[in-house]
Amino acid sequence: QMLKESKSGMESSFVSRGNGYATRRLAANRHVSGLISEITGGVEYYTHVCAMLDLAQNDFSQLKGKLEEIRGYIARAKRADATISLTADGKTLASVEENVSDFVSGIGLKEDGGGATSPSIAESLSPRLLKAGGKILDEGVIIPTQVNYVGFGGRMYKQGERVAGSTAVITNFLRTGYLWDKIRVMGGAYGAGISLNARMGTFAFSSYRDPNVRESVENYKKAAQFLIEADIPEEEVERAIIGTVSDLDYPQTPGGKGATSLSRYFTGYNEKDAQRWRDEVLATTVEDFRDFGRRLKAALEDEGSAPSICAFGSKSGLLKAVDEGLDMALIDAFTNKPLEKE
Repeated sequence: QMLKESKSGMESSFVSRGNGYATRRLAANRHVSGLISEITGGVEYYTHVCAMLDLAQNDFSQLKGKLEEIRGYIARAKRADATISLTADGKTLASVEENVSDFVSGIGLKEDGGGATSPSIAESLSPRLLKAGGKILDEGVIIPTQVNYVGFGGRMYKQGERVAGSTAVITNFLRTGYLWDKIRVMGGAYGAGISLNARMGTFAFSSYRDPNVRESVENYKKAAQFLIEADIPEEEVERAIIGTVSDLDYPQTPGGKGATSLSRYFTGYNEKDAQRWRDEVLATTVEDFRDFGRRLKAALEDEGSAPSICAFGSKSGLLKAVDEGLDMALIDAFTNKPLEKE
């Protein structure tokens, strides 16, 4: 029943939130964390859910064996490598300490890991990522809908290169200005945006319930020159800064605070880093917009790691985009297999 619900839920979300799945697949070609996200929550995960459902219905013993294998991996993990995140006041945390210890003991974690270690996730998945000099294929993913979700993205910064806080202001400006005008008002889409992964140095444009494909991609590409040439008034920059700061400083629930703390614990991001980012947001200038445009233009022209397209949409809309010149490989979202030629 759980697998049936997962399968049905994903099929529905492909149609209603295709933009998120498109940007997820774009990231999967660029870095390990993006690939993990695709494997555990994207089209690739959907194919695994379908395969597990088939086993549950026709060969449950094999599915049980796979689940027991996963349990074995957990049991072989080192206790020192396990992390439990709890968020509460001091009195509550003290009262559950014994229960947490019992819980960890119940899982069966070993002090020494219980044997030979397996390759890390990064070591296992890295061979699937783009190799130097390779080319990522543009992709169209067919879903049962009459609209499109058009993603376009790639790498703007080398992995490990520091990304300035001013980029948050500029992407906010693009979302509420250029993309709003070009993709929503003139193009007829319900929405559009751009995201920049500051940790991985990758960017992704996306549109929501978009009647177009090729036209939206062309407008994404023109954003770089727009930033380079635009004469942006100081008051527009200030408005973009204010809009960005409102996203940085907002009240968090206890659960939100716990999630933020856990993320910072694993990534090493600290209050000093957060303050530096905030300071750079507040210090954003018009020249930062032009610098961002030049960097985006360089990314578009980089033949070694050029941006790629991933569009979720109707079969007719994606075939039309191919006919108009987009060299996209078409696959069916529900089978994760190439479209058969008619």
